[in-house]
Amino acid sequence: MHYLIIDSGGSKTELAIFSYPSEIPLKTIRSAGFGLPSDSGEIIEELYNILCEIKKDFALSHIAVNLGGKNTESFSLTLKAVFPDVKIYIFRESDGTAALSLAEKHGCDIVLLLGTGSIAIGKNGNEKIVTGGWGMNIGDGGSGYDIGLSAIRHTLYSLDDTKELSLLAKETAHLSEPIEKCADIGKIRDIRDSVRSGISYATRSEIAAYSKIVFKMCEKGDAAALKIMCEAGEKIADLAILSARKLGLEKISVAGCGGLINALPYFKDSFEKKVKAFFPDASFYYNPSGVFEGTKEFLLNEIKGE
Repeated sequence: MHYLIIDSGGSKTELAIFSYPSEIPLKTIRSAGFGLPSDSGEIIEELYNILCEIKKDFALSHIAVNLGGKNTESFSLTLKAVFPDVKIYIFRESDGTAALSLAEKHGCDIVLLLGTGSIAIGKNGNEKIVTGGWGMNIGDGGSGYDIGLSAIRHTLYSLDDTKELSLLAKETAHLSEPIEKCADIGKIRDIRDSVRSGISYATRSEIAAYSKIVFKMCEKGDAAALKIMCEAGEKIADLAILSARKLGLEKISVAGCGGLINALPYFKDSFEKKVKAFFPDASFYYNPSGVFEGTKEFLLNEIKGE
């Protein structure tokens, strides 16, 4: 019996095939993110092609999908088009199914899902809560999107300032100095137009991609990048704190997962410090693949119960 686990976010998707009851993947595939902010009700062609390749090599009995988007119908149609007779479980990340399965496995009260977006899923007995995850422009504090947006804003502010540019601003704007005064304002206009056209900010994933530059500049010790990550840690801590308050918890265990955990060294201190200011005995568990682990745990429990 083979089963397929899919974790699809806004920036990337991970698929892995297993042979039950083994939890060691036979094959892993990584691709672009298929979790979209809207649902077209149409087949996702790129995903369809990947599934067709999987079908050539594996006969699946079960599929479980954690979807970091709103396009549940499109995802379901695509899966059923390739695997019409397979038992399929598909749930949105904000439903908390994967997060709560992970929390149960590791004895955590709150799970922070930290990738392109940021959201907290918490539980206290039968009581559950969702915090954050409001989406681009209006929420997602501390997320890859928020970090990328902070990098862009820092860069543009620095270009208007007179101080030496940070490494982050230089890398983002592709300039070595702030924009200087000039008798010909047309020259300033052209520089600004060039900077603006060189920054990709049309979509959520394009903005989130700038977080990678922030991480890279953190490695070089850039003060501006390190400050952005420190502030991100505090915003992420707010998610845990607000969830714990609503659940009436006095002591908490927090699991952090998602791609942002790969940059943990740059926000761990500010994150844990703020959480512990409110919950001194808080404990922490980190796994960048925690959502994937939770999705797999959910499916294994379903199979065992059949």
